[in-house]
Amino acid sequence: MKIINSEKYIKKNLKKIVKKPFHYIILDNFLDRKFINKIYKEFPSYKDNIWHEYSNYCENKKTLNIWNLFKPNTYKLFSYLNSQEFIDKIQNNFTQKKIFSDDGLHGGGLSIMRDNVGKLNPHLDNSVHPKSGLLRKYNLILFLNKNWKKNMGGCLNFYEKNKNAENIPGILSRTIVPIFNRCVIFDTSMNSWHGVQQITKRKNLYRRSIQIYYFVKENSIKRKRFKVLYAPDDKQKKNKKVLNFIKIRSSNKTFQKVYKT
Repeated sequence: MKIINSEKYIKKNLKKIVKKPFHYIILDNFLDRKFINKIYKEFPSYKDNIWHEYSNYCENKKTLNIWNLFKPNTYKLFSYLNSQEFIDKIQNNFTQKKIFSDDGLHGGGLSIMRDNVGKLNPHLDNSVHPKSGLLRKYNLILFLNKNWKKNMGGCLNFYEKNKNAENIPGILSRTIVPIFNRCVIFDTSMNSWHGVQQITKRKNLYRRSIQIYYFVKENSIKRKRFKVLYAPDDKQKKNKKVLNFIKIRSSNKTFQKVYKT
């Protein structure tokens, strides 16, 4: 079964890396058309009871990373994206270091957000895998949203590094609409601030995506971030409850106090 678009297409477009605000690449028509439609049909409903739900000041989404709950074609897709065959494609274009997959899908898997409440504040991902100790380096996101328009919200936002304050992002640099079969791969380094716009209020509007993280080995990681670091959105900047939540949520020692799902 054919999974991705033609080898020629992938090889050509993987070279179109954008360097600012950090390295990233956009691959439209990433999967074979017939195959992605099978993935779309398999995607769980928002109301299914298999989801892991996050609902707090900074994130409102549902996720699933349990392999046994993936349906057949979804299982095949994750197997392929974690395979050495696919990793070699990334490695040859992004870095000279050896890239490692994560079969445990820590932070990865399926994700869904719904209209009016779905959001993900600007943030920096945790930089170290909690079990392997490897450096989290690349994030692959595949969108499964048919007929999605920019005015629906839910766009993936990339921000500049803030030269004056390291705990908040700089200016918005790039907005990426989560259209069907669009794949984005980006360097999730120490300064790769990114987030998701709140989805607009429309009946039965759901933002679906698939994501996988890839890792590299670093002998000396200067700054280890074990938990995600959120930034307040524009309406939350003076909200003491939100700021306190962010402080507690980002600490490996205290995050469990506010880590509600």
